[in-house]
Amino acid sequence: MRKHGFTWVVLAVCAVAFVAAMPTGAVAGQKKTGGFVIGLSAANIGNTWCAQFVEDFENRAREYIAEGAMSDFQVASTNGNVTEQITQCLTMINNGVDALLVWPVSPTALQSVVDAAKANGVMIIMANEPGAYAGVPAIIGDNAEFQRIQAKWLVEQLRGEGEILQITGFPGFASDDLRQAAAAEVFADYPGIVTLASAPGNWSTTIAQQAMTTFLATYDDFDAVFSQDVMVEGILKAFENAEVEPEIMTGDYTLSFFKKWKAKPNLNSIGVTYQPGVIVTVLDFTIHLLRGKSIKKEFLVENPLNASMINTVYIKPAYVVTRDGDPDASWMRGLAGTKAISLDAVLEMLKDQSDTVSLDGWMSREEVAKFFE
Repeated sequence: MRKHGFTWVVLAVCAVAFVAAMPTGAVAGQKKTGGFVIGLSAANIGNTWCAQFVEDFENRAREYIAEGAMSDFQVASTNGNVTEQITQCLTMINNGVDALLVWPVSPTALQSVVDAAKANGVMIIMANEPGAYAGVPAIIGDNAEFQRIQAKWLVEQLRGEGEILQITGFPGFASDDLRQAAAAEVFADYPGIVTLASAPGNWSTTIAQQAMTTFLATYDDFDAVFSQDVMVEGILKAFENAEVEPEIMTGDYTLSFFKKWKAKPNLNSIGVTYQPGVIVTVLDFTIHLLRGKSIKKEFLVENPLNASMINTVYIKPAYVVTRDGDPDASWMRGLAGTKAISLDAVLEMLKDQSDTVSLDGWMSREEVAKFFE
């Protein structure tokens, strides 16, 4: 499955594991080429995507341990609590990790963690979501592109005019801000697209269901629902409880959603992956960096939170799923490394997996190596 130089490896997993491995870190500043201890701080544990994110990290870490590149790993997760995350990060630094991958709760509140890491010779990397800190690379999913694709798709389905309801992500998370800003930029070119109401769903099926239930009780007439990935199950449940059939809505990239979509022939939807496997690529980058390699300047772009910092590598969506999987659709233009795939093809790919699994992917190790000099 190769396109534009990227190979995406599909993985389907659903086990939950949030704390792993006892600390056995190396002495800070010790130079070595293997046996690294790497920590992961995850900002959220509220859904199955987060569980798969951690599972993907652990699986790749175990591969590196078997090869001798790593000797141990540590994982800590919080549920959007920045104070708890800071404590967890400082603990892993004190435990002697060689590198710390941080999916930040807040893009601005972790300076104390960055300072402690630097003081102890620990490499720190912003993973999955951005943070703007001097000397700290950000290797992150492209949230803006993720939501931009969906907004372009929605505009085309509505032919530039329609009244929509929006359920946004987790307020205060940089990824949600970037997604909504990208969508707003697309919608700004189409004044006929009118948002009747918007509410946060906190990337929770329960909260999203509550928000959609309120919307359905308030608005008798609307044309589409615009939301984000993991909340769609809750939105569909609200429609079912109200005995209303959804017609146009952005979707998810879990197997359970794909099955429900297939069972609703009149539902027009799209699934764009913000794949949990982004952390696999981050870990691969980290091993290269720990071995003293540098990312080629041509691959580094402006940090989305601070344009003066050229320290960011974006990981694009692995897949865009529509009923027909048209690679030439307007929303696919300019998407190097992203594969269009049909709903039926995805159902075949994931047929033996748990309903909670996300369509996943990451760059191969060989392709990651091309980013370095």
